[in-house]
Amino acid sequence: MLTTLRTGALALTSVQYKFDANNRLTVKITTNGNHGLFGDGLITLANVLNISVYGSTNELITNYFNKTLSFKAISPDALEFYSEISSGLTQSEVFVTLPNSGLNITATVANDVIVLTAGNYNFSLIDVAVTNFSTSSIKIKYKDIANSGEDGESSFFYKQDNFEATPKEFGINGQVLNFIYPVEVSIYQNNPNVTNIPLVITQV
Repeated sequence: MLTTLRTGALALTSVQYKFDANNRLTVKITTNGNHGLFGDGLITLANVLNISVYGSTNELITNYFNKTLSFKAISPDALEFYSEISSGLTQSEVFVTLPNSGLNITATVANDVIVLTAGNYNFSLIDVAVTNFSTSSIKIKYKDIANSGEDGESSFFYKQDNFEATPKEFGINGQVLNFIYPVEVSIYQNNPNVTNIPLVITQV
């Protein structure tokens, strides 16, 4: 899994869609400058015109776009969401502007929590110019242990090791961790619009 722990608003140039003859819907966000995101992440759209569509099994889905959707970064200034629908939009093989509700469409990154199933995972930090831990760290915590309703204690990881710190700080890069129950990986002491932590998480 390639993803970026992050929250905050994106500066938008355009929000477009195309709906091809194979019933594949693509929504494309183009940002004003580098969005700093890698891989897949959750983004919440708002102020899109209230459009209902029929899904791939002809189920009615009301107000389809004003919600949190999973986008993929395809370039430094573009992200795309993909879905299969049967009808509700005019078909187009090229990108056209997604209509708004009368206000400018907004897109807010909401990718501050990732849930992993039990297993062994390798964590690799992508340390590039847009990587920024700011005031934050990564918190990993067992959630609802064995369906008991009880959570485990939190462990915290940083950009790099600091073995002189009290308590000791452990860098996230290269950590191989074994989880016997599902865990929640999240941003601790988040700094919206600033904290930006790209990660590759691989089950091993």
